[in-house]
Amino acid sequence: NSGFKFKDLVFLVLHNLHWFIIFALIGGIVSFYRVRQEERVYSSSASMMIKTTMSAGSESMRGSSAINTIAGAGPIISTVNNEIMVLKSQSNMENMVRELNLNVGYSYKTKVARRNRNLYKESPVEVSFPDMDEQVSASFSVTPIDQNHVLLDDFGGSIPSMRVNLNDTVISPVGRIVIAPTWRYGDFLNTVIMVRHRPVSSVAASYRSRILVRRDSEKNAILKLSVTDSSPRRAADVLNALMEVYNKESIADQQRVLDFTEKFINDRIDFLMNDIHEYEQVSVKFKQSHNI
Repeated sequence: NSGFKFKDLVFLVLHNLHWFIIFALIGGIVSFYRVRQEERVYSSSASMMIKTTMSAGSESMRGSSAINTIAGAGPIISTVNNEIMVLKSQSNMENMVRELNLNVGYSYKTKVARRNRNLYKESPVEVSFPDMDEQVSASFSVTPIDQNHVLLDDFGGSIPSMRVNLNDTVISPVGRIVIAPTWRYGDFLNTVIMVRHRPVSSVAASYRSRILVRRDSEKNAILKLSVTDSSPRRAADVLNALMEVYNKESIADQQRVLDFTEKFINDRIDFLMNDIHEYEQVSVKFKQSHNI
C-alpha cells in the first residue's frame, strides 16, 4: 500500500515541468558562456624524413624499408632515436623561439565572452626591447588611443600609466622599449593589448614538452611531429621553423666536419711534403759528397 507508484511520479514531473525547463535553460546558458570563455586549442602536424647511416653514395633515402628488411633495423633505430633527441634538444628549441620571436606574446580579452585571445602575427602593435636580456620576464598593457599615441599600463604596483608616441624609444619601468604599429592597428583602437616578454629558455622548454615526435614505422626513417597551441598559425609555424633549424644545424655540423677533415688532410700533406723535402736534401748531399 505504501509502495512506489510510477503514475504519481509522472504527474509530479508534468506538474513541475516549467521548473525543469527553466533550470535547463539556465544551465545551458551558463555552460555556453563558460565554454566561450575557454581558450581555444589547435593542433598541427608534419612529417619529415631524416638521413641515416645506411645510405652512401648517391642514395638520398637512407634507411629505406627494403634495406631495413635485409640488413635489419638495429642501426637505423639507433640513428633515428639519436636524431629525435637532436631535433628536440634545448638549443634547437631556443633557436626556433628566437627565429619566430615567440618569447614576446600579445593577447586581449574579447568583449562578449571575455576570452583570452592570442594575437600571434595579428597584433596591432609590435614591441621591441633593445636592452632587455632574453632571459628576463616582463608584462604590461598597450592601449592604442589614436593614430599617433598609445597608453602603457599594468606594470604592477602603483606605477602610473604612460602616454607615449608610436615609433619612439621610451624609458619604461621594464627598460627601453619601442612600440611600432602594424597593419591591424586601426582595428584595435581603445582595446587593451597585453604584452608579455618571457625567458627564451622557459618558452623553449614549454615547446619541448608539448611537441611530440614519433616514428612513422620501424622500417623507415620518417618522423611524425605534432604540437598543440592556442594559435593554429603559430602551431604550423613552430613545426616548420623547428625543421628548418634542424636542417641548418645539420648542415652546419657537416660543414664543421668537412672543415676539420680538410684541415687535417692539409696538415698531413704539409708534414709529408716537409719529410720529402728533407729526404731530397739528404739525397743531394749524398750525391755531392760522392761526386754522383
